Amino acid sequence: MNPKMHNQNRLLLRLALTLPFMVAVAVAGCATTTHPVANAVTPAGVPIPIPYVENCAVVSIGSPSKFACNGKVYTAPELARIREQVAKNTATIK
Repeated sequence: MNPKMHNQNRLLLRLALTLPFMVAVAVAGCATTTHPVANAVTPAGVPIPIPYVENCAVVSIGSPSKFACNGKVYTAPELARIREQVAKNTATIK
């Protein structure tokens, strides 16, 4: 088999395998789910979403890591503290 032809076949195979994955990622987009804090609203009356690390962008990886959520930067311990507080509040409401 011609080496040039072999490289073309490998390229087509690689494209055929990665194209569906790339389309799925493009269609899925970013996570848009938010979890509003009970009784917390912005001045416009829109609920303030709880910052979860899954919905945040990584700002820096260090000690501690920093994440940007809803226009504000949080450290990993701050996000954990917020998550624990929300869990505690929802447990007392139920």
